[in-house]
Amino acid sequence: MEETHKIGGSGVSVDKLTKQIAELEAQNKDLESKANPVVAKNVEFGTFEYIGKPMPLAYGGSASQVASPSKDPRDVQEVLQQMKEWLTKNDRLTVRPIFHSVDQGGFGELKEATFVKAFARLGIQLKPSEITLLKKVLDPRQVGFLKYTPLVNTLQGIPQKEFVSAAIEKLALYAISKDLTREKFREQLDP
Repeated sequence: MEETHKIGGSGVSVDKLTKQIAELEAQNKDLESKANPVVAKNVEFGTFEYIGKPMPLAYGGSASQVASPSKDPRDVQEVLQQMKEWLTKNDRLTVRPIFHSVDQGGFGELKEATFVKAFARLGIQLKPSEITLLKKVLDPRQVGFLKYTPLVNTLQGIPQKEFVSAAIEKLALYAISKDLTREKFREQLDP
């Protein structure tokens, strides 16, 4: 027999309230799992990977705008920044081992489709605009294979020449060609 109590002038059974609480807790767990992506160990490869549907990176966020996954990045630096933010939020993901596990030849380069799959295992759904920007840097010979080591190093905080701005590289080459000291270089930049 159900126990009934008067709540707000109507009778509600304890069993009904208990069932509603259980349903709300289940909904809450579902929402939490969507907010905090699940990372699990892939026993076959020994990697920690994202479980679930990969998500697109969001761009255009500023003090006055909310970042949106429908917007495209301005440059490869913006792509890298969003990737770093994603990986910081999901710090259990094993980036380098995931790329190594899909690099069957061990050459440090991946076909575009395999490159995209590696990012899906990190929980990132690459958009065509992001792939285009990354290909310019990681496949400069345009042979259809993207070098992933410079990208992985950059994502792990180790700066790589491939991702240095052309203007900065030009300044560095100028300083080297003129054999400038730090002080002389500053004078050249800011007379």
